[in-house]
Formats: sequence, structure tokens, C-alpha cells
Amino acid sequence: MRRSRDTFAVLGIQSNDVCTWQSLNPSLVEIENADAAGFKKGGTAVLVVKQVDAQIRDVTVRVTIDHADGTSDIITMTLELAFSINEYLTGVQGVKLEKLYPEDSRKALIMNYGSSVNIGSSTDGNNFLKLIFGNGKEADWVCSNTDVIRYNAVNHVLQAVGAGPATLTVTWTEGTDSYTDTINVFVGTADTIARWQHNISRWFQ
Repeated sequence: MRRSRDTFAVLGIQSNDVCTWQSLNPSLVEIENADAAGFKKGGTAVLVVKQVDAQIRDVTVRVTIDHADGTSDIITMTLELAFSINEYLTGVQGVKLEKLYPEDSRKALIMNYGSSVNIGSSTDGNNFLKLIFGNGKEADWVCSNTDVIRYNAVNHVLQAVGAGPATLTVTWTEGTDSYTDTINVFVGTADTIARWQHNISRWFQ
């Protein structure tokens, strides 16, 4: 799970089925708008990352489906919870997070030359580059190639200053625990990004 909040749905249910969602690790991932006991009814649910535990990689969400005939089924979902840059970004001109290939395990940050994106905290909007847990403004950001991207730690802005590939590494420290994540970054134009794709594996070997 590489978003701070995401929507999940139960597919193939009947209109008169009743679904009840429950997080078995509510201190790490909670169900939005759940009742005091941690349950929420409905065919969909929004899961929200509350924190990341260095010792716990997987969290479990249980959905109980009650049918009109009195029978029920239980679906158990196991989600990998990893500290990460939040892979949801919208409304930033010339900047996007997307997979370069469908089989990629995660998204890359693609920026037009001269563009920039603000680093944000959990309370900022989706037009900020954020962490799924922690305050991005208080984290340490390191650019592998400052001829391609540069981070202004005073204004909390990531700038695309030259064409080419780079990596962006963030470290968030809370108490005695530190968490690190790295993503690939590509700076260019839409045409050059398309032409570069066949060289991606070579760049990051």
C-alpha cells in the first residue's frame, strides 16, 4: 500500500448483501468512518495509513459478507504496508507519478524540464508530494543528481533543473526509528521521455 489513503471494494456481491469491514491492525491502518468498535458497513471502504511499524510489514483487513439467506462469507485481505512516498499526486503542471511500464512494481516521478513540485505534510492537498506516513517537510530528501533535480529545503520545493534520470531518496525519523524510500525520477519533455524508455533498465543498473 503506497498511498496514505485508498479505496477498496468487494466485487461480485448481490444488491442485498451486507458487507462489514474491519481492520485487524487499526493502530497502523484504520477504516475511514468506522464506528466506535472499528466496523464499517458498505461495498467499499477507504483505508487510511496511521503509522508504519518497522517490525510489521503486513496488515490484515477482514470483510464479512452477510447474505439474505442467513449465510455469510469472510474475505481476508493482506496488505503490504511499506514506508513510502505517497504515490498519489494530481494538479501539478508538468509533474506526474506514473508507471513507465505496466509491469513496474511502482510509479516513477516524471517532470518536465523547468517544473517543480511542493513537498507537503499529511494535511496538505494532493498537489503536494507527500509521505504515506510522516511529515515530508521535516524529512531529509537527497537527490542523486543535482544537475537533474534539486531540493530546496527552505521552501520545501523539488525542482527539475536538467534533463535526464535521477533518484530521489527520503528519510523520515521518528524517535529512534528511521524509514527510507527511494523512487526513480525522469526529467525531460513528453517526447524525450518516450524515447528514453528503452534505456531505463540500463540507467538504473
